[in-house]
Amino acid sequence: MDNGDAASGRARTCRATCRSRDAAQRLWGRHGDVELSAAHRHRRGRLATHARALTSILGQLGHSDAEALADALLCECGSLGGVLAAPPHRLLRACGDRAVTRHLASIGEAFRLSLRDAAFEGERITGTAGLARYLAATMGHLPREEVRALFLSAKNELLADETLFAGSVDSSVLEARPIIHRALDLAATGLIVVHNHPSGCAEPSAADVAATRRLAKACKELSIIVHDHIVVARGSWSSFRDLGLL
Repeated sequence: MDNGDAASGRARTCRATCRSRDAAQRLWGRHGDVELSAAHRHRRGRLATHARALTSILGQLGHSDAEALADALLCECGSLGGVLAAPPHRLLRACGDRAVTRHLASIGEAFRLSLRDAAFEGERITGTAGLARYLAATMGHLPREEVRALFLSAKNELLADETLFAGSVDSSVLEARPIIHRALDLAATGLIVVHNHPSGCAEPSAADVAATRRLAKACKELSIIVHDHIVVARGSWSSFRDLGLL
């Protein structure tokens, strides 16, 4: 490495360190003698657990500033699950280190593959809980709402898994017509609708319930079954079928 490359490397490290210190301040804050609420204490405890796990992972890469990098990543992504679900460009923006980005992206991909294996036996869905955990890992940390559909055969085999609509940070549109057209194209006899709530609350809204019932009614006329609508958020999920809403 020549002097110019060395200087550039030191500059990148300095910028990453400054970002990490700023992130730690935003993540943990300074509360002094202010009494924290039970919910805030719980969040701080959960973040501390995530920070220790992430620091351990980064420490194995030989980083002397692993704790600061962990704070920067958690500040950007919100949780350990958010870090593992984040796309590479977001990880790089948070930590400024390409080796760390590649390492965490690989761990995240392995994590999602393991959850998918638990959710599907071949191409058949094993059950609601396993499927919901997989969907929460892949969609729960998205910054905007998206609507996804899993199209199924008469034997409940997965024919296609597609994202159909993208919305804003607090809303998305569940339109029946495109979903039904796609189901007919695939000769699907059933489907599962999925969407995420970036707010962190997986409870279905009144609009979610109304739109899902309209979709189920339209599908029924064409002998297509809406088996479920799963709402996912960061670390949580809900099932319309389990809640008696379908």
